[in-house]
Amino acid sequence: MKDVLVQGLYKNFGEKQVLADFSAVFPAGRVTCVMGPSGCGKTTLLNILLGLERADQGTIENLPPRISAVFQEERLCEDFSAVTNVRLVTGKVLRDEEIVECLEAFGLAGSTHVPVRELSGGMKRRVAIARAVLAEGELLILDEPFKGLDETTRKTVAAEVKRRIQGRTVIMVTHDADEALLMDAEVLEMRTLV
Repeated sequence: MKDVLVQGLYKNFGEKQVLADFSAVFPAGRVTCVMGPSGCGKTTLLNILLGLERADQGTIENLPPRISAVFQEERLCEDFSAVTNVRLVTGKVLRDEEIVECLEAFGLAGSTHVPVRELSGGMKRRVAIARAVLAEGELLILDEPFKGLDETTRKTVAAEVKRRIQGRTVIMVTHDADEALLMDAEVLEMRTLV
């Protein structure tokens, strides 16, 4: 596993420049928290790393072949259960009992086999987090992962995420410095372009 190296990224959307000569090193096996004001390009950076957007210029080195992610929106299959949503990314690598154990550790006991459309927003969020963690990508990308969780749940979920991601490279976006502390993250500040 190597550090992910981002060098000289530029990205425009029409006339609006979102990234200009952005460079960073995301250390292998560590959690890096990208922080900055709304509109400074945090989510755009993540989308470029995920291959969902293409940079206008610049390079990214050492991206691993397997990346898992929690997006700002849950992106769950609403008619499927929490277990089935996780199974979609894990295949047959894990037994149902292992998936249920993880979901229960995230506070979803009793809700693992109901359609996710019947779950609250915070419960759906935890399903999305469990799915990304269990997908076991070498790089884990988290875009405001604890959004919508109350303080107690956020602390419980963050502790469980930390326990399960030991040794993986994590790039997380948040507006909340407390969340960076919960994840023992190194903070990388992004600035809005003037």
